[in-house]
Amino acid sequence: MTTPHSILLVPAEGSTLLDDGPCGARPPIARRGNCCAHAEHRRWEPWEPCWRNCYMCQHPQEALVLAWAGAPCLEGIVWLWAKVPDMPGPGALEGSVVCALEGDRLTRAITNLGTILLLDEHGREITR
Repeated sequence: MTTPHSILLVPAEGSTLLDDGPCGARPPIARRGNCCAHAEHRRWEPWEPCWRNCYMCQHPQEALVLAWAGAPCLEGIVWLWAKVPDMPGPGALEGSVVCALEGDRLTRAITNLGTILLLDEHGREITR
């Protein structure tokens, strides 16, 4: 079993979780061209990819970054806490993400919002 290097949350269909904030703020987002024929475009990347003009990657899949490079992404955790009513506080969410990086499951408050993806150090999905 591979230890997760990064944790992403792909919001459920119709979710507004990744929408801009009231002042135009954006959450930390990872993207991939999931329908692209180029294997390197199907890896999750946390920045605007250099392949963004690829005609096969016109509508990339997006996910909220909860952890990257083996560490919790506090901006993503606070974004989740601020956007979702009745979400546990940022400290509890961060604790859940840290435990998930160590092999435990994420809290149900997070997993009910969409699909959780665990990535290896190369941005490829892994399963437990």
